[in-house]
Amino acid sequence: MDSVVITVYNHLSQVMYTFTKVMTSRTLVWQEMLTPAEATTVSKITGVGMLPGGSKTPFFTLAKASPPPFPPSPPPRPLPPRPPSPPPIVQPVGTVRVGASAFTISVDTASFVVRSVLVAYLDAEGTMIASTRQYMLKTTVRTWEDDLGGYFTSHFSRAVASSEMDGLDPGPLPWDLVQLFNPPPQPSPPPPPFVDPSGTVLVGVTTFTISVDTGSYKELNVVVTYYDAKGVRIGLTRQAILGTTVRTWNDNLGTYITSAFATATAYCEITRAGAVSPTWHLKRRRNRPPGAVLNPHCCPIPPTSGHAGRRTFLCGGG
Repeated sequence: MDSVVITVYNHLSQVMYTFTKVMTSRTLVWQEMLTPAEATTVSKITGVGMLPGGSKTPFFTLAKASPPPFPPSPPPRPLPPRPPSPPPIVQPVGTVRVGASAFTISVDTASFVVRSVLVAYLDAEGTMIASTRQYMLKTTVRTWEDDLGGYFTSHFSRAVASSEMDGLDPGPLPWDLVQLFNPPPQPSPPPPPFVDPSGTVLVGVTTFTISVDTGSYKELNVVVTYYDAKGVRIGLTRQAILGTTVRTWNDNLGTYITSAFATATAYCEITRAGAVSPTWHLKRRRNRPPGAVLNPHCCPIPPTSGHAGRRTFLCGGG
């Protein structure tokens, strides 16, 4: 193909431009400058090739190429971090508690780091009757006691505190201290009911088995006295209780005293100085008769040969 003729039509199908380009190769690329107004009215572009000898190729329509895509936009630059907002200012607070001769002061200067706190004590008419200064020592919370005497505590009405800052900064305005009142005394709980001591004595062949409960007495020792039928003392023993109120022990006093025994009494030695409790009688426990069945679930087995005179029990459960 020797050349190519390009025809440009507008939206009314009218010819706007005709270009003739010589084909030096099979592919030809060139640019034609149009105004923006013309470019918007282009509706169709056709071409026809001129062959050697004067013949022509069929008409062909040029496809409208899409513009190259725009390169992607770079990501937005991150914003610099926002500086943190300062914490809200908290005003100082404090309390005062009035004692018999002293004031107990607690202050919290909150957002203000101050050198010292000045406390002014006022009477009912608003006249200052005393003032004290407390150094905060690089802290914001402090509790201290002002021992000023009974005169000032009896005339006291309210207290005002103010912060003393370093330099020219005046600090927060003076603030009132909230007065704390001592809680009313709580009634003491009623004492536990008094429990009388008690005890028992079991007489064996040569031994007495003593069980005592000293009740409300917190004693050092328990003294047990043994009497015969005429009320004559025939024996006496002392037993250390060792910090408890219930104790059981055996007194091995021999056959003579157990055979002559009739009654027994006991008392507590409460202190080492010699204080004693009232005396109480020990109840006498009786030995069970021979052959008594201790467990109601036990059944006696008839004696077998070789066990004559012995009672045997078969026990189960209970």
